Amino acid sequence: MLTSLIVGIGIIIILMLTMAGLSEITYQFFGRGKKLKLGVHSDEDYKKELDIEGGGKLLTELQNKGYHISAGCGGNATCGQCKVKLLTNMGSYSPTETPHFDSRAREETRRFLEEGKGDGYTRLSCQVSIDKDLDIYLPKSTLQVKKYTARVVKKIPLTYDKYEIRLLPFQDFDFIPGQYIQIRLPDDYAEEHYKKYSEQIRCFCNETGKEFIPYTPGIDLYRAYSIASIRKDILKFISRTASIDPRVQIENGGVPCVGPQCIKEYIQDESIWNLWVGDRIRFTGPYGHFCLKEKKHKAVFVAGGAGLAPVLALLEQWFSEGRRDEILFFLGERRFQDIPLRYISKWLKWQKEYPNFKFIPILSGAFRGDNPVDLD
Repeated sequence: MLTSLIVGIGIIIILMLTMAGLSEITYQFFGRGKKLKLGVHSDEDYKKELDIEGGGKLLTELQNKGYHISAGCGGNATCGQCKVKLLTNMGSYSPTETPHFDSRAREETRRFLEEGKGDGYTRLSCQVSIDKDLDIYLPKSTLQVKKYTARVVKKIPLTYDKYEIRLLPFQDFDFIPGQYIQIRLPDDYAEEHYKKYSEQIRCFCNETGKEFIPYTPGIDLYRAYSIASIRKDILKFISRTASIDPRVQIENGGVPCVGPQCIKEYIQDESIWNLWVGDRIRFTGPYGHFCLKEKKHKAVFVAGGAGLAPVLALLEQWFSEGRRDEILFFLGERRFQDIPLRYISKWLKWQKEYPNFKFIPILSGAFRGDNPVDLD
């Protein structure tokens, strides 16, 4: 009896070791251990061939190789920022990335995959699994994105739910007004937030038909913030908190959005809201092409909430360059107290000095007495 038991245990151990060995062999030859080539192409005949391992996501491999692709959602296919042009057929869209492409992009993809027409197609790099050699195209602006460190030097309250935060970069940082940076979130903030509020977030997702994806420890999370000034020695951006459930505001006990999964189109995170002066942070950038044209032109700016940040930078650039073309600035908020008073005096000053500039506040939840004309 004892002998049979020992023999049985031995057989089980041998089977487990055999399965582990086969798993490792499969991993090395067909999984992440498979040695592959990634060709990166860009403007001005740029080409670089990288040695990579198969089985991972394209976004991760590019970031690990020093190519800082914008990915505000942390690679969860919710922000749509990590689009990369593929020169190799890597399959069509996954269900989660399809909504991020319009009909024209889908038709270009179909023509390339089914008819072999065109020089490539675009996908979200966070959804591309690498199982063979491939070539991609990255614009020159992406190649210029680098990692930086900075220190928080000032935190100024603007309204009850918005702060202006200023950073002192440790390295020279060049950008064009209208661009944005991605700030790395400390893992402990997001993890603690999900431990505390995960059930409430899950319930709201179920009520609204949203997919709840729990936070995965160890994933680098970056959040995008537009630069709100033209100064390059001090970076300024605006942070705003918002409740995951618009029916229950934060001041009434609502749960703030933190990410990586966000119910709104923008991601609000407690980690940025709670930054202290003196904190050291890491960021990548610059990103984006929301910039003024060089030639003379009329302009209409529309902003609201934290989306005011890039418009602040573009307005500063407009007047610092002495432009005199017609410009309209529509600022949408709920009530007067949601308009940052810190900036109003500058806008009204510009309006008096430059007849072609008009500041037009739009209040969606105005009470009696909230009359925009009073700003004059």
